[in-house]
Amino acid sequence: MRILIWAAVLLSLALAQGGTIGTGRIVNGLTERDVETLLRQEGIPFERVGNSKYHLRIAGVRVVLLMDRCQSGSCEILTLASGFTMDTPPSLEEVNEWNQNKRFSRAYLDSDGDPWVESELHLRFGVTSETIRFFLAVFSKETLPKFIEHIGFNP
Repeated sequence: MRILIWAAVLLSLALAQGGTIGTGRIVNGLTERDVETLLRQEGIPFERVGNSKYHLRIAGVRVVLLMDRCQSGSCEILTLASGFTMDTPPSLEEVNEWNQNKRFSRAYLDSDGDPWVESELHLRFGVTSETIRFFLAVFSKETLPKFIEHIGFNP
């Protein structure tokens, strides 16, 4: 029994160390290389446009991926955001309706009155690679398409 407990403790410590993206590994930060590997694995087209900033193509629209709170090349926060230029943008009330009824994202009107939707994932205290993939999938397959429908945008 003691050996089993020690094995569990050692396994927990090994998993908590974090590191590069890999199935089942717990990470508390990602490098640009990690993010690029993950995007390739998920088949998401991307272009690096600056330090810790990428343009992705999801659901036919451009999505910005920002990496934030970076130290020594490892970043603790991933943000996915997409903005829409429209002839008739939604009202503030319509945007607020999104925020009242949806979880895991927020919407707002920028200084030009264009609608934006964004989601953040905090990695600091450890997440698995599956959690990061789930974050990408929820934004790609749920948040973005439903927001596009909510605001009446035609890509």
